[in-house]
Amino acid sequence: MNVNVEIKIDEAEFEEVKCFKYCILYFDPRLNFFHQIEQACAKAKFKLSTLQRCGQCISQDISLLLYKLLLLPVLVYGDIVHSSANAT
Repeated sequence: MNVNVEIKIDEAEFEEVKCFKYCILYFDPRLNFFHQIEQACAKAKFKLSTLQRCGQCISQDISLLLYKLLLLPVLVYGDIVHSSANAT
């Protein structure tokens, strides 16, 4: 069912969007966070590949520290919001 709704405030018209970003979180009408999870996975993959390239040159302690500083925040940011999302 497609419903076209026009919203205007002070003659400024607002457009409908499928997904929007607010404080690094992506929201969509169904609140399933599919786009957010895709973005987080892409960031995590990039940072993980960087850590893997450096892994041979640095100690395990430094690798763990870099993981906690670079990768872990990407994975846990917004987890409270995600946990309350729809299962679909």
